Amino acid sequence: MEVKRKVIFMEERDVIQEARTTITLLQTAFSKGFIPSPDALRFRENLDQMLKGLRKARRVDNRLLIELEKFYQTASLLIGLGGPSF
Repeated sequence: MEVKRKVIFMEERDVIQEARTTITLLQTAFSKGFIPSPDALRFRENLDQMLKGLRKARRVDNRLLIELEKFYQTASLLIGLGGPSF
């Protein structure tokens, strides 16, 4: 018995739009509870920089993927540093 699978390919613009939407939602949520601190300011700058890069992106290439990875690493570090102290 042969099983046919439908393969769905995401268009490059869809990937860029999805990343832009996700980061915009993150930025909105972050802005609601924003308490000025050095880490919070760096995090906001990181969000702004990534959105700027996504707006310029025309296609998914290694440069964009590296920018997304750097955003993820920096954001993870800043979230870890800026979290509540126990």
